[in-house]
Amino acid sequence: MMLLERIGVSRQEVATTIITVEEQLRGWLAEIHRLTDPRRQILAYEPLQRRIEFFAAWAVLPWNPHAADLFVRYRREGVRIGSLDLKDRLHPPRARCNSSDSQCGRFFQSARLAI
Repeated sequence: MMLLERIGVSRQEVATTIITVEEQLRGWLAEIHRLTDPRRQILAYEPLQRRIEFFAAWAVLPWNPHAADLFVRYRREGVRIGSLDLKDRLHPPRARCNSSDSQCGRFFQSARLAI
């Protein structure tokens, strides 16, 4: 079953991080900027709009002061991982997670960072 199909039949809230949204939008915005002919930009604006509509149905977890502090700390400690990847791993704020939320638990386990 494809991801969108599984999401469609799931009763659980779907979430992503603002960092993931940033990465997705940056790519399409760069493509639009690269194209100078307004008519050719149409083909790049269409997937950008679809991506925005796609994420509109999701909970988007914000970047917060705690995550920013951890980002600075890990950088100082020499953690060698791409900035956006590290930022993405430092989400979501614990306040949005509760003990019964397995999605948040899996997220923190996948980060493999002591938060």
